Amino acid sequence: MSKERLEEIRDQLEESNSYDDNSNGYWYNAIKWLIEQAERADRLKVRCTEIAAESSAVENRLWKRINEYESALIFYADEENYKQYSDSFSDSGLSESKVSADGGYKARQAMRRK
Repeated sequence: MSKERLEEIRDQLEESNSYDDNSNGYWYNAIKWLIEQAERADRLKVRCTEIAAESSAVENRLWKRINEYESALIFYADEENYKQYSDSFSDSGLSESKVSADGGYKARQAMRRK
């Protein structure tokens, strides 16, 4: 219900009550309660919208973190990243593996981001 309509109903209720000798009457209290419930429903609807927006922002941050962790796990799980290849310029004759060269950097970066 629109705020304007609620205000109009409230004003009409108060005006009609001014002509009534019994301001604590059943219908007056019942209608007043209904108006309060409609206003409460409007406030709750606004709060629900705010909570949904906040939840969406948190969800987006969590998905970003999950993707960062997944990227690091994929790197370390890939057997190709552990292979060494012939390297005539190194003392051992083998190149350093990608994982060895990384030295855990990808994992530390994923863990530090918040």
